[in-house]
Amino acid sequence: MTEEEIVEFLSEVGEVWIRSFSNGAGINRLVVFPDEGSDWRHTGVITETAGLLFEPSQWRNVWAVQRNDTSGSKSFFLDVAGREGLVQQFELTPRSKFEAFQNLVTQYQTDGNLRASGESTSGGGFLEFIEERWRKTLSPGNGARRVDRTAVPDFILQLVRANAAFRITILNSAVKQTANVRISKCRVLGSEIMLEDADFLFEWDNACVDEAWMVQCGCNCGDEILELYDPHKRLVASMALQGLPPSISHLLPALN
Repeated sequence: MTEEEIVEFLSEVGEVWIRSFSNGAGINRLVVFPDEGSDWRHTGVITETAGLLFEPSQWRNVWAVQRNDTSGSKSFFLDVAGREGLVQQFELTPRSKFEAFQNLVTQYQTDGNLRASGESTSGGGFLEFIEERWRKTLSPGNGARRVDRTAVPDFILQLVRANAAFRITILNSAVKQTANVRISKCRVLGSEIMLEDADFLFEWDNACVDEAWMVQCGCNCGDEILELYDPHKRLVASMALQGLPPSISHLLPALN
């Protein structure tokens, strides 16, 4: 399958749960796409509607999956595999147009999976970009400061209580997803943190975080971006914070 074919599927299916995964984090979001027939079948509108950006050269396989629970209910998924494993998932809802899923399977089914668009490249896709950015950008001289990663959960909890706006991004080698949300509920279970709102869930395992950095946005918006990295300098998640209150910013002490 190609990127254009995924976009065509989304334009026809109407409503889906969209899940993206990084090393230690995931976003799960319900998205309703424009009605069939709208002239919007291109990546730019997908990015605007669902905050998605694809790197199809990093796709290994695309799987159409049916799962049955103990009660006999069926769930249907489109799973995208990259070099890390499962990187993207689309789950149908009762309001999805099932015919779009059936047509996709019928048209592209091969020997058990929906073949990806082509040979995956030797590069790292989005991961290669973020590793290069880590080397060039994250230093005190570039307006970034390393902060105490163990203080991040309580810092985020206080932001949720202050009704702060978040722009949350996660990425892997094959896909990047961004969501603009205000979080209504924050749960901390050990090292796992879950941020929830209606039709939205963002969760990450803070035990996977090796470094946390606060970065000034490069434009004039004044946003500060909290970036979480694993031991391999891969981005676990980033959270752009609009109008960070001074009474809360001190809860994230700098290490440099």
